[in-house]
Amino acid sequence: MPSFSELLTSAKTYLNSPVPQKVIYGLRQLSPYAPARRFQDAGKTHLVVIYFLSLLVVAPCVYVFANKRYQAFKIRQEIKQIQRAREQEWAQEHN
Repeated sequence: MPSFSELLTSAKTYLNSPVPQKVIYGLRQLSPYAPARRFQDAGKTHLVVIYFLSLLVVAPCVYVFANKRYQAFKIRQEIKQIQRAREQEWAQEHN
């Protein structure tokens, strides 16, 4: 995972690079109520802010979802082990 300083330098590099017109057009399509001039004037800043905010929102959601799935998987495994143990006990008692 990149360090904070690496992320900061990559963000600064990105802010100093020109914004492709396709990206600006895509942002206009996503947000039709925002004036296009605002995106052209500060499009790079908006992109970086949107990117980092989306990471702040998406990353914990993905982690929680994956963790819940993993916990459910572990619980299902334990239930199967308990069922197998009970079946083996029952088979030993009735044979």
